[in-house]
Amino acid sequence: MHPLDECVTAMLDALRYDTTHVSPTDRDRALWERATILPVLGDEAGCADLLPGTRPQPVHGDPPAYNVLRTPDGPYDADLEHLCVGPVEWDPTVAGPEVVTAYERASDRPVDAELPALCEAARLVQLVAWSAMVPQQPGLGDGMSPLLELWLASEPCGGALGRCSTWNHTAVVPRGTRQPCRAAARSTSAR
Repeated sequence: MHPLDECVTAMLDALRYDTTHVSPTDRDRALWERATILPVLGDEAGCADLLPGTRPQPVHGDPPAYNVLRTPDGPYDADLEHLCVGPVEWDPTVAGPEVVTAYERASDRPVDAELPALCEAARLVQLVAWSAMVPQQPGLGDGMSPLLELWLASEPCGGALGRCSTWNHTAVVPRGTRQPCRAAARSTSAR
């Protein structure tokens, strides 16, 4: 799964030169969240270790309603460059509770209670990175503002990794950023 692939890092890096939409501190938080989330959502074994019961399967990767084309022959999915294997919870991210309920009904199983928050955090980190594209596509700025505000008001990593007590990662935690994982606090203080 590639929810936070290298293009996200490249766009976050570009935000060092333009702080119009994202402050340096917020950019550092986004980089830290990416480094914290990637070993979970970017790795099938990491996801299974931290979130037992997660069932990776093919997912669209970018399924907003405008990526479904309605034709006389039925609906067709479009925009498939993020098609990957991942948890089912990845696709309904940021779509609202009614979409999650529809996914639960269709799969006849509940979604993991923690995973939607982590998936939403990953989506919001992508959104922060896409802020780097606003100078080339100014129309993005107004549409992204409410989601950036949502991200700024949210717990780092959606508060989803708070139950972690032994997971070891090497993310550098920027000053002033709350740590959702006790293992992150130990690994940072040991440096």
